[in-house]
Amino acid sequence: MIRDAAISDACRLAEITLDGWQLGYQGIVPDEVLARQSMDKHLAYFSSPEALEPPMRTLEAEVAGRVVGYTHSGPFRPEPNEALEGAELWGMYVDPGHGGHSWGLVNATESHFRSEGHQRAYLWVLTDNARARRFYEAAGWALDPRTERSEPLPQVRYLLDL
Repeated sequence: MIRDAAISDACRLAEITLDGWQLGYQGIVPDEVLARQSMDKHLAYFSSPEALEPPMRTLEAEVAGRVVGYTHSGPFRPEPNEALEGAELWGMYVDPGHGGHSWGLVNATESHFRSEGHQRAYLWVLTDNARARRFYEAAGWALDPRTERSEPLPQVRYLLDL
């Protein structure tokens, strides 16, 4: 089942995020960056109204009453001097044993973007995160060849025409 996250889910969202960093980014992100990730940091964010109230939206996949993954989306954050509009998938994290729920989460998020009237959506992926890049490409997202970031970590932007 996919549903909107609630403040009561903050601890589970923080756990999934921390696991995503520690397991999913090992070998991609420098060890000192991984070491700075903490349960307290992620819990503080997901316990705040700004994380779960509009214009932000967090959708979660639930199996047998347990949250196994989520997408977190909100307003598009263009680069300086860009005049683009759209929505942005800010992040997606799924427990390793429940990767199949990634499809439902990304499809539900794309449907949300369409229902809000957006014509295009964007997301950022760590440049060296080959697994995530393959997933988004298989889901129909296209690499935006004009846009890369090097800070705080090397990233590339993907876009999806809705």
